[in-house]
Amino acid sequence: MNTALTAFVTAQQMRYCEAQLLATNTTPDALITRAGTAVAQVVLQRFPSQQTVLVLAGPGNNGADALVVAAQLAQHGWQVTLLCWRRAPDAWLLAATTAGVQHVTHWDADWLVQACARHAIIVDGLLGLGTNRPLSGEVLAIVQAVNQRPPQVMCVAIDLPSGCLADSGALLGTVVRADLTISTGPRKIGLSQLPAMDMAGDVVSVDIGVATDHLPYHELTTAWAQVQRPARPCDSYKGTYGTLSVWAGSAQFPGAAYLASAAAARVGAGIVSLATTSLLAPLLWRLPESTLTLLDGDVAQDSAALTDARFTALLIGPGLGRSAAVADLLWAVLSPACIGDRPALLDADALALLGRDPQWYTRLTPQRYVLTPHLGELRRLCGGTLPDLLPHQIATYCAQTWQQIVVMKGSTTLIAHPDGRLLVWPHPNPALATAGSGDILAGISAGLLTQGVSPWAAAGVGVYIQGRVAQILRSQHGDAGTLASDALLLIPQVLKSLQ
Repeated sequence: MNTALTAFVTAQQMRYCEAQLLATNTTPDALITRAGTAVAQVVLQRFPSQQTVLVLAGPGNNGADALVVAAQLAQHGWQVTLLCWRRAPDAWLLAATTAGVQHVTHWDADWLVQACARHAIIVDGLLGLGTNRPLSGEVLAIVQAVNQRPPQVMCVAIDLPSGCLADSGALLGTVVRADLTISTGPRKIGLSQLPAMDMAGDVVSVDIGVATDHLPYHELTTAWAQVQRPARPCDSYKGTYGTLSVWAGSAQFPGAAYLASAAAARVGAGIVSLATTSLLAPLLWRLPESTLTLLDGDVAQDSAALTDARFTALLIGPGLGRSAAVADLLWAVLSPACIGDRPALLDADALALLGRDPQWYTRLTPQRYVLTPHLGELRRLCGGTLPDLLPHQIATYCAQTWQQIVVMKGSTTLIAHPDGRLLVWPHPNPALATAGSGDILAGISAGLLTQGVSPWAAAGVGVYIQGRVAQILRSQHGDAGTLASDALLLIPQVLKSLQ
């Protein structure tokens, strides 16, 4: 599959990509023809029988793309009605009317509502990347009529539903509610975020020749996860897959230790050793395959036990609590002299404790850690206030400032690398909105770290596995009622699908 079709771009990056293409003997007219033709091909494939279609064309290149679509559909025998908004007559309009498109020049609100109801398909080519203010006047009336269409009438948006912001995914008041959005070239990063994602419907990309090898943002896909998944040779044994030190759980949050440890074991870690006090030792009866690292409250002894030479990676944080004693031990463990060059995943209470020191990131070995904050934890790590940036910019800024892999959890999860790369998991799932989901993710990713997977790959594959497990749970049980522990038995199933 062409990797261009998995890329995400900002509006600025897309303009740069187009400029690069235009600098290589591609004319603007050729690019518009290529984009409109590709969109028309998707429409013809999705709706193979001849249809009636209402095409809405705005003043920019998005509108020109729509006029090419109109001409192409007319040439295939479709009955095409065209309405232009703030578009002066040009060669694109002439080509469409020459192809047999019916151009409507006089209309009112009643005509719009009736036209949207009597056509099988509506193509939205009103506004594109340049949208920067709420819709008003005539274009607002057009959009309102589109959104009043009967359920059986399909709306296809070109690039973005008109009114959506390309970079943030925010809505500028009333926007087009599409059933299908066809992105010309890489998808716009805003369509990976709510609420624009909901307004876009199904999103597909068409290749228009834009080079994307240099782009830093990509969707987290099955193909990528398959490449990163650790191998399981037939002559392996438990030592092949490492030993994970899990420092998690407390009297108030005992379940976090079990969920994280069990997830690490289910993803294939060779040995999982739970580090805890004797009070929580009975947790091992729920996971008899794990071993125990007993902590007794002495910082020197406990830090040595947590970072014993047999451990290949560490998982620290779920349910630990935030006492001064835990903080002292945390910093002792994280000292380079203690943890060495081993990778570690820091989650939950570990992140809260780090955030108490404004310069916490200067005390960690660069590019050895995976940090998995939700927005509240991220805010604390940033000193109490998030940067005034868009989501993808926040994740990238934090990864580059802290020089660690950052998994910014949310309805859309972003995995950011210090070198500027970003993986996007754009699949919101309310089945994950339950206590313990973060512990499961931490365990999966740390279990991959233990098997020698890089922090970057462990973070990405971990998010992929948990996301796919959540999709299975949602398909089986619906949006609510699942428990985080329900995910454990499905982890091997998703792993198998990556073979």
